[in-house]
Amino acid sequence: MSASESKNSALPHNLILLPATTLLVVMVLFGLQAALTPGQPSVGHGGHDGGEHHASASHHGMAKDLNENHHRQQKMRHAKKPKSAQQLPVISQLPAFSFIEREGNALASENIEGKVWIADFIFTACQDECPLMNIEMQKIQDAFPEGDVKMLSFSVDPETDTPERLRQYAEQFEAGPHWLFFTGERDALHRFAIDDFKLSVQPLETDASHEHHGGHAPAAEGTTPFLHSQKFVLLDHNRQIRGYYDSTDPSEIQQLIEVDIPALIAAAS
Repeated sequence: MSASESKNSALPHNLILLPATTLLVVMVLFGLQAALTPGQPSVGHGGHDGGEHHASASHHGMAKDLNENHHRQQKMRHAKKPKSAQQLPVISQLPAFSFIEREGNALASENIEGKVWIADFIFTACQDECPLMNIEMQKIQDAFPEGDVKMLSFSVDPETDTPERLRQYAEQFEAGPHWLFFTGERDALHRFAIDDFKLSVQPLETDASHEHHGGHAPAAEGTTPFLHSQKFVLLDHNRQIRGYYDSTDPSEIQQLIEVDIPALIAAAS
């Protein structure tokens, strides 16, 4: 075969090979594009469309991520700003005191100084707000089990609330050694609440129509427990009042436990 004939015989082979190569490249590119296109249908086992299921799962996953991100943003938006002890106001100075603790001994403030305190006023015959206040006190006790915080509950019905009665009452709410219950002389406790803690209190009415005022059970004969505030009072390690918190408001209790108490503990250490 001559060179010319050989060249002519190879020509058809080359012409056929070139289009096949081009076609292969196009098919590869097309397949790659199809793989990268969301929701591109593909035939699965048994003739079912598996791509549609994959697209639906991807959409569900994206919606879930967006929803979780929304919740994270909401949580950050409502997060409480960190506080230092310097950012908490010094409202007043609580004077030294001494009252009878539930164990039956006089306990002076100097014996428990150096700790952060949470104080409130309650009485054992109270059937409504006092148990709810105690539940919130339990939360504080559980949050600080090492004793960095002292909980002080003062009776507003000291004639009824003897040390023995306070001991039984404390057991009902699983009060530990860092949750103290005080009784004492009535007038002294009354002045203590008004003059020193700056809380609003007043005597309960004694006639029969007011026996259960505010969910309070009738007091023992000859006694009149005085109405008391539902606020918790935060004090630092120097007996300075640093804040008042509504015991019925979950956001204020959260602020107290998560932000303000830790700030004072850090300052005292």
